[in-house]
Amino acid sequence: MIKFDFNNDTKLLFIVIGCGGVGGNLVRDLPKLLIGMEEKSLLMLIDGDVVEDKNLVRQPYQLQDIGQNKAKILSRKINTFYNIKTLYYDKYLLSTELNDICIKYFDYIPIFLGCVDNDKTRSLIEDNFKLQKTAIYIDGANTVNDGNVYVSAIINNKQRGKLRSDV
Repeated sequence: MIKFDFNNDTKLLFIVIGCGGVGGNLVRDLPKLLIGMEEKSLLMLIDGDVVEDKNLVRQPYQLQDIGQNKAKILSRKINTFYNIKTLYYDKYLLSTELNDICIKYFDYIPIFLGCVDNDKTRSLIEDNFKLQKTAIYIDGANTVNDGNVYVSAIINNKQRGKLRSDV
């Protein structure tokens, strides 16, 4: 079991990487879970993809969103309906952008929520996760008929739980 002892001053940075089928639907409901924690939570959405017609079937987008960046659209919607400060990064991850975000928001504990559909990006997330002193990484993926979730944490530089690449 992974146990964190958060105190009243703990601030959490939820970084959702991928705003498609898994990430988009997670992001739609995540602000509801953060009600009451608005002052201690920050949400960062990351995706370089734009909304296409085919996304409307199983992703939380509407016709007027077509052609616009997924992270930007969802960020705007959350900021409109909830009191959770939501930022976006409208590019694909290439290297150390996640670590750069963690450095910028050093007073927050990062929670990486991996919702991507490719192993290259998962590898980048894992590499950036391993650079943290304290962090949580939840990686989810699905196919048509099944899905899986991996949870790992780094607490005071010690990793607990396996990453997808370890399994």
